[in-house]
Amino acid sequence: MSRVLSAIGITLERRICREYLQSHELRYLRLEVQATYSPLLTYPSMSKSVSAISFTAQLITVDTDLPLSEVTARLDHEINNQGTDTVVPHLANVKSKAEAEEVVNSWTGPSGLVFFEKKKFTLPALLDEDAVLSYTIGNPLTAYQVLGLDKRAAAFIPPRIAVLEKEGGKGTQLVYYLPSSLVGWSDDEELVEAVKVVDGKLERMMDRITSLK
Repeated sequence: MSRVLSAIGITLERRICREYLQSHELRYLRLEVQATYSPLLTYPSMSKSVSAISFTAQLITVDTDLPLSEVTARLDHEINNQGTDTVVPHLANVKSKAEAEEVVNSWTGPSGLVFFEKKKFTLPALLDEDAVLSYTIGNPLTAYQVLGLDKRAAAFIPPRIAVLEKEGGKGTQLVYYLPSSLVGWSDDEELVEAVKVVDGKLERMMDRITSLK
């Protein structure tokens, strides 16, 4: 990128010099253009490398005859969804691990998970009338434990759940990636075990949400 911009800078300078060299005003413009682009000429060439690790991830789909409204109400309860207010700003000023645990635990729902964000995809021109929702959930304490083991885990945490209304409103599907399957690139057993804790919380939560009792 720097090379392209440098070339543009040189081209502009030469064009302005050739066409307007006698103009005091545009000589100033020439210097201004040069000053704008010249820092780019000092950027060193930088190399990059790209690596890829192949692994198998599991996409879990939980299908229920319960209507979307009932499923989302149960999910909101499980993750203590309080709308626009979330645990995040309340963690900004914590001074200790004990204080962080106290804050997170006060926001945790019955599932052991907390709510971060909910999105509804609605664009009739591009999507049919069936509702598509996306929940971002998790537990900050678990997240920081996992990141302490391998920062690359930030590529997939916190988890997301898609809540899909079935055609004609005849039931609901909850779809998510099994968290432990997303660390298939790692041989770190401690990391895998830490993420499996989230697997269990999600599985038990899905059982409660879809229970017909």
